[in-house]
Amino acid sequence: MGMLAIACLLLLSGCSILLENPADAPISISSDNGELRVVVCTSFEASEVRMSERSDAGEWSYFWSFVRDIDIAAGDELSPSLAEELGVGAGRDPKLDPYDDIRIVLANGTESVSAQFTVPEAGLPGGEWIHPNGDTTQQPCS
Repeated sequence: MGMLAIACLLLLSGCSILLENPADAPISISSDNGELRVVVCTSFEASEVRMSERSDAGEWSYFWSFVRDIDIAAGDELSPSLAEELGVGAGRDPKLDPYDDIRIVLANGTESVSAQFTVPEAGLPGGEWIHPNGDTTQQPCS
């Protein structure tokens, strides 16, 4: 389902969109030994977390998705170990191939945060964080 379709569904269901521009979403990604790291840079009470990927502008495929209330504090990392702690399973590892798209969606009954990233040609950098607008920084919440 495309981002526009998701936005329409959220609007029709009475949800408000927290951020109008996903490029400004307070989420950043990095890699540690080939494993995706995701940090949320604002507090958010989520009831649903979905992470998906696609290659060559194809269909989106979920690699981590769960529905459960979770209080995310600014600076929290969403990781497979967190999923195991919550008892929702670890999902699967995304491929993280160059030019693949990664989408992160946090939602609750009234608002959502959505961010989309494109894996650089050289892959996700270890020790640097990519933001939805394409900027890279040394800290995830800079």
